[in-house]
Amino acid sequence: TNESTDASNCGACGHACAGGETCQSGTCACPAGETLCGATCVAEASDANNCGACGHGCLGGACSGGMCQPVLLTTPGGNVEDVATDGTYVYWTGTMNSGSVGKCEIANCGATATYLATELSGVFPIAVDPAEDRVFFGESSSGNAGGLWYTTTSGGAPKSWGPTFGLGQTTAIWIAPSSVYYWAGLNDVYVSNGNGSFIGSYMTGTCIMGVASDSAHVFATDCTGKLLSCPIGPSCGSSPNVIAAGIAWPNQLYYDGATLWLTAEGTAPSYADGALYKCSATSCSLFAGAQAQAWGAISDGTNVYWTDMTAGSVMRSPTGTAAPLQIASVSTPRGLAQTSTALLWASEGASKLEAGGVYLLAK
Repeated sequence: TNESTDASNCGACGHACAGGETCQSGTCACPAGETLCGATCVAEASDANNCGACGHGCLGGACSGGMCQPVLLTTPGGNVEDVATDGTYVYWTGTMNSGSVGKCEIANCGATATYLATELSGVFPIAVDPAEDRVFFGESSSGNAGGLWYTTTSGGAPKSWGPTFGLGQTTAIWIAPSSVYYWAGLNDVYVSNGNGSFIGSYMTGTCIMGVASDSAHVFATDCTGKLLSCPIGPSCGSSPNVIAAGIAWPNQLYYDGATLWLTAEGTAPSYADGALYKCSATSCSLFAGAQAQAWGAISDGTNVYWTDMTAGSVMRSPTGTAAPLQIASVSTPRGLAQTSTALLWASEGASKLEAGGVYLLAK
């Protein structure tokens, strides 16, 4: 045998090369463009089970250029506005059925998609509290005039969480530990505890867009260009702290346990000054500029993800150093959610007349 070329006796009698390897001058090697993963040569540029790295699976998506591609989980039949997840199911809000809340099992969405509530004109933000079996959403139809609403994870008639009249359209929901709920309604941030007791307004602004909290503060974005905060405790009323000002239409917030992330839509009509900001309880700094109509934001501590509605981009960057990378292109992406292995987002579609969808992308 020729130990220089024999894959069963490569370099020495009985030394067999792994699956797909060839023997080249007495050394086992994968073909050009392939990498040895375990005992098999794979093309990390296109292998959906080893995409970009050994063992990195694409969760049903294709692999192109070493990057996983998104999977369309469902097209409910209207514009999808926001998403939330409990790790097993994904929940969404949208315009289908005159405004609705739907859900499906992430691993088998096509066969399990269902509606939890319908006829909810104006429904937008959504959040899920698995510990209390509650799916919360903001609703602002003439019949249910604003406020926070909920149903169970199995569905049922929506119920109001606290008062509704006069609270205005709900633009964001944040679930803090111990089932403390904050939500943004028109000019105020409202707070309630887990037993359904409505505590009241926590802070007042001009038009509140986003809300989040850490262990010591409640944060809110105001359309006048400000990031506001209030220490957890007594209400700040109409005198919250101003962390930052001069932001071009600040929008959604997300706190990842270390950093507060803020998206800014930018100034219409071009939204060229849209951006992602990295904030703390005392300051904000520009993290990624030229993010036209930045909307949703979420972070797992290692990477931060956000959506750019105008560009139709889903973006990613390491949290430490800004290195924005487009990881998906889809019509009008909006709200984001995540599991430990996947990113989920809502897509409105290209227009109010085109159906959007719920997407998944392996991290």
